[in-house]
Amino acid sequence: MMLTTVVAALREIKYYQNKVVDGTFIPPRAFQKLVKQISDQHDVVSQDGVLTKYCWEKDAIFALQAVTEDVLTMIFEMTYSAPANPTDQ
Repeated sequence: MMLTTVVAALREIKYYQNKVVDGTFIPPRAFQKLVKQISDQHDVVSQDGVLTKYCWEKDAIFALQAVTEDVLTMIFEMTYSAPANPTDQ
């Protein structure tokens, strides 16, 4: 019973991975906005004492989003493959 649930969950994950437009789960604009909101909370002080903000390149945000989605997928897969009751092993 547990194996069929895991297989079904992994099939569902693969289905949605293939269905995603632009190769991302999270909409790119929403992810970019979130990254900028978080980075705006942390200012950078340069060597001459000037307070500046982070600047993000498009490719850097895309790479960060790709890694974030891979990690989230991995966590979801591990969650589905974990036994519901640890004593069932």
